Amino acid sequence: MAFYDAGNLQMHGTAHVGFHTNDIKDGVFNNNSGSVGLYNQDQRITVLGNNKTIFSDPTVDFFR
Repeated sequence: MAFYDAGNLQMHGTAHVGFHTNDIKDGVFNNNSGSVGLYNQDQRITVLGNNKTIFSDPTVDFFR
């Protein structure tokens, strides 16, 4: 299971987004403000795709 983005996605201002699954970016996601978190208790989260992903304020937390 994964969050798949094939279009143009952008976070603005005080946006807060949390990913609890893999993140596949084939669309543009590189001019972001706000914060993003990568959270998972059971397995690693992979960020991949055809385009570079740039987060301005990332948090990574794995509960092991």
